[in-house]
Amino acid sequence: MRNLPTAPDAALLRNYDTKPGGYVQLSDREASVLRMVAEGYCNKEIAAGLELSTKTVETYRARAFLKLDLRSRVQAFRYAQAAGWFSNSAGVEVVPAFDTP
Repeated sequence: MRNLPTAPDAALLRNYDTKPGGYVQLSDREASVLRMVAEGYCNKEIAAGLELSTKTVETYRARAFLKLDLRSRVQAFRYAQAAGWFSNSAGVEVVPAFDTP
C-alpha cells in the first residue's frame, strides 16, 4: 500500500498524484464517494445523497480504490482514519458504523 496522507480533508486527495512524493490524483467526486464509503454508507445511500445512480457511485468508488490501491471498505476506512477525516475539533475520534454484507 502507498504512503498515507496526513491532512484531514479531501483537498489533499485531489493533490495526491503519481509524481515524486507518491501521490495519486482523485477527482472531487471520487474523493466525496470515498469519504462516504469510509463513513460506512452503502452505495445506494451514497447515490441518494449525491443524486447519482448506484452504478455511477460504483464507478467512482472503483476508480478511487484502484488509484489508492484499496481492496475493501475496511481499507478505505483505515485510509480515511489515517488522513484524519474522523477527528472533530474536540479531538474525539468519531467511528462510523458499517453495513454488514
